[in-house]
Amino acid sequence: KPDDTAYTQVLIGHLRALAEMGYTGFDLHIATGAAGIGHAAEIASYRRLKNAFDKAGFKDFRFTTNVGTTRTFDPTSPYEEQRRHALEYLKSRVDITWELGGDGSIMSGPFLYPYGVFPTTDSGDGIWSDALQDWLKPRYAAAAPVFRELADYAQRKKVTLAIEPVKNWETPGTTMVSDALDFLDAHKIPSCGVTIDTAQVVMESQGPQIFRENV
Repeated sequence: KPDDTAYTQVLIGHLRALAEMGYTGFDLHIATGAAGIGHAAEIASYRRLKNAFDKAGFKDFRFTTNVGTTRTFDPTSPYEEQRRHALEYLKSRVDITWELGGDGSIMSGPFLYPYGVFPTTDSGDGIWSDALQDWLKPRYAAAAPVFRELADYAQRKKVTLAIEPVKNWETPGTTMVSDALDFLDAHKIPSCGVTIDTAQVVMESQGPQIFRENV
């Protein structure tokens, strides 16, 4: 809620309490904006939020972001226009990340396949197991050009991208470290990384040996 000045003070209170515990950096979830708001207005609102943090004494603290794609902003969509809108959305999130964290900041999160959007058949049945993996393959392939352009943009902005795998009961993909690595390797996107949330990946792991190899 970057435009909610009262809530900004709540956040500052949280930051102060955590800083007293020894924290030196914070990860902010960047939600989608209200319907009709443009990306430029969103970026400006986070610039104001960072200014408020700076004035409260957090200028030298590090900030990273957690970003998710959505049903509307879907880089895996089979429709070119929707993928184009998704790219502009993700570029705006890179800009927000830079506004909050500056050079060297990190944008992580489930921003490959839309978070929590489970596919169904025409009859409304869920798609699961191997059928789900087969369904995702062309979606990931469709997203590859988007991610190559996004990675180039983030590199120019000096922001690091890192896809975060999430548990399979939260989202259909990516759910394992190997999913994200396979996407990046298969489609030659070297300037994007992977966030390993250990609580997530331990529950989705294929076993300790494969986990070690993936790391």
